[in-house]
Amino acid sequence: MDKRPGSFYKILGVSSASNAKQIRRGYRKAAGRWHPDKWQHEGGESLARAEAEFRRVSAAYEVLGNPSQRRAYDSDPARFEASL
Repeated sequence: MDKRPGSFYKILGVSSASNAKQIRRGYRKAAGRWHPDKWQHEGGESLARAEAEFRRVSAAYEVLGNPSQRRAYDSDPARFEASL
């Protein structure tokens, strides 16, 4: 697994060698953990953190779930990670 703090692979909990099915599984697991609906009862800072993490998870999957964007990400991850 990529150890860079903002790595899209790390955000989804998968390695850079993962296939599409593993990336989708990582996304579903991370999205389930951080989905804001699960944090509604917490409110305040916890809900705000969950919303921010869910946006990061969604952004990571949007890139890694698309083969051409994933290739571009693998070539220059900093260009994508800077947007987080």
